[in-house]
Amino acid sequence: MRNFLNFIASFTAIMLLMSIYALTSKGVYRNPEISEIKNNLDQPTQPLELSPERGRFVLTMSLVKNKSFALTEAMADAVYPDVGWHDGRFFILFAPGISIMAIPLYILGSYFNLSQVFSFYLSSIFATANGIVIYVITRRVFKQPVWSSVFASMSFCLGSIAWAYAVALYQHHVTTFLILSGFYAVWKYRQKRKFSWIYAAYVWTSYALAVWVDYPNALLFLPVMVYLGISAINVTESQISHRFSFRTSLLFTSIIFIGLSAVHGYYNQVHFGSWSKLSGGIIDYKKIKEGKLLETSGGELKIREIEDKINPAKYFSEVDFPLGIYTLLIS
Repeated sequence: MRNFLNFIASFTAIMLLMSIYALTSKGVYRNPEISEIKNNLDQPTQPLELSPERGRFVLTMSLVKNKSFALTEAMADAVYPDVGWHDGRFFILFAPGISIMAIPLYILGSYFNLSQVFSFYLSSIFATANGIVIYVITRRVFKQPVWSSVFASMSFCLGSIAWAYAVALYQHHVTTFLILSGFYAVWKYRQKRKFSWIYAAYVWTSYALAVWVDYPNALLFLPVMVYLGISAINVTESQISHRFSFRTSLLFTSIIFIGLSAVHGYYNQVHFGSWSKLSGGIIDYKKIKEGKLLETSGGELKIREIEDKINPAKYFSEVDFPLGIYTLLIS
């Protein structure tokens, strides 16, 4: 009886949370056309007022309607300024993972004249999942009482800035879910029970998907991978020696990561000319437009020269850390 009541309480809490997100989600009651975005849905208080939201939603629209990662000129104009240009085609400057994940919701929402609203609800789904994972981690890993675990979960979902990112099309909640669930999977893997290799496989899968979702996740996910590596080391102590061994399951499950990374590399090769070139490494269309490079002789050569000098690693520079810390904690 107690387990049944706990199930009912948990189910009710999840439904309540998802309802709150649904009621506060940004959206319009129609299937937006690309012509409606510029100077309309991109204005303040409108659902597509910020370029990261526009870029990811428009790419989802392009994948569904045009079956293409490349945007039309009208789409690029709607996404501007977060749009890049490579070899005569337009691309968003973000990783494509969120846009790909939103495709089923976009298609489903189209039947109800709510393609944009349903697409945005992707973040709400993962925000709810984060609440569940936080509860599980707090309860099982840190052995906290039920009330404390529920408080931790609800504080994150409704008492922090996470709520703002749960009602718009951003990568934050998907990233958080992959990292938190990855941590929990390593904790389960560390217990060395039967079929524990499945948890290692999940961690490798999550790491690869995290990079598809947002490129900085390659670094943000590293603590989980270090934890996984340490968990694969076995130490047997005796009176005269210490014996070290390594769990081979960590190696053969890494094939999943290699495979998904190869697909990512193929995507980069097809669209940007190199397996290692990311969408953030193509030239910003804003520079082309403001410099009128396509309208001048030798402009395309100048574009290639600029693109060759672009280094996405500059986004990880520590130069802006002092200002960033001030903005985060004080401003």
